[in-house]
Amino acid sequence: MKYLKKISSINELFIEGENPSNFTVELKDFCESNLIYLIDEDFEVLVLEAHAGGFLIQLRKLFNVEIWFKWQDINDSYIAFINRLLNEYDQYNINTIEAYIKEYSEPMKFANGKVSKPSPKLINKIINKEEVVNNTLSPDLELGSITIHLMKK
Repeated sequence: MKYLKKISSINELFIEGENPSNFTVELKDFCESNLIYLIDEDFEVLVLEAHAGGFLIQLRKLFNVEIWFKWQDINDSYIAFINRLLNEYDQYNINTIEAYIKEYSEPMKFANGKVSKPSPKLINKIINKEEVVNNTLSPDLELGSITIHLMKK
């Protein structure tokens, strides 16, 4: 729980707009309290007001540590969080889940027999909600962030 004091002192920093609504502050508090184990492991949660009454909820590593993490590092906490989010805020749906992902290209083979090292390719990708909830993503999937697009029903 070493980040609780730090989070409470910068809580407003990651809520978009000068005067966030009470609902936005409540949603951010809900997200942080349900992802506290990940926050203790150097993650942070951002809650941003989006268009049409929606919200973006982003989970990412703090910038002062390694920003890449694997799905297997967060899957249990994150899936439980999504289920609680949908139960608590039943007037909202998850529109999309988007992730910043590191994928590797195929190694190149040269005529002299040498093989190049696979190089990372960074992409922003929509992930199927069922893949997340049913935990069918590759455990070794490397993520930079994962964002829920929450929309009013």
